[in-house]
Amino acid sequence: LEGEAAAAEAPPGAYILLSRLLRPHDARAAERVLRQGAERHPGDFALVQELGASLIFARPRDAERFLAAALALRPGSFGVLGNLGLA
Repeated sequence: LEGEAAAAEAPPGAYILLSRLLRPHDARAAERVLRQGAERHPGDFALVQELGASLIFARPRDAERFLAAALALRPGSFGVLGNLGLA
């Protein structure tokens, strides 16, 4: 319960950092971390973009959904547009 409270208070960047540290060892755990972060901080552009970009090759349809959300948060983002082209 204490760990859940700490996770709820974690800033969006913490989820991104943790997922990047996990990805080389456990890609599924890294994805879960990003999904939890996106659920807790749905309006954070960097977090939603990171999740979408991380799913481009494994789950292109999920990637499109998160990248579209990132584009809604920051219209015209060239990075998101490029990633959408890859998804």
